Amino acid sequence: MPSRLLRLLSCAVLALAGCGWAPPQRPGLAATGDAGMLARSAGVLTALSGLAAAERAALAWDDRARLARIVGGPMMSGYMVHDWTYAFVSGKRPREMVVLQYGEQGMSTRVALRDPELEALADRPRIDSDQAAAVAVRQGMTPGRFDVIRLDQVNPQRRATWTLDAPEGTFRLDARTGLFLP
Repeated sequence: MPSRLLRLLSCAVLALAGCGWAPPQRPGLAATGDAGMLARSAGVLTALSGLAAAERAALAWDDRARLARIVGGPMMSGYMVHDWTYAFVSGKRPREMVVLQYGEQGMSTRVALRDPELEALADRPRIDSDQAAAVAVRQGMTPGRFDVIRLDQVNPQRRATWTLDAPEGTFRLDARTGLFLP
């Protein structure tokens, strides 16, 4: 498990570091006192809010492409993340489509070798990333702090699971019901 997590984190860090993009600074917004408003105005998104555009790009690659993983981080204000990485798979293809969403600034795509553990999600998640972070905070995660959040079904139960890696540990919850998983 640690080696898989390390590979995933390494890929996400390299993808995000290589984009060279920084959120725009907008003077005066911080004075409003509304952290959620500040986060949204800077282009920060939840995972599911960027999914439709990522799906369109993946379907252009293969009309049978299905979502397999979402990765984002670190968390910003309002339980938001600026950059998201979506991975799509199709049948037995040896490759996966990776869509990088840079907030509201655009996206890029690439085709990569498929992670052998990656499979299409059986169900579309009902719980979004900000809701998953809120559940993790109720379970002991420090508010406003996680390093990586991911959605996939690489677990023994093969269910779609949000996993948040935070300084306090790893928090997992069912992406369909929102229930905390020990």
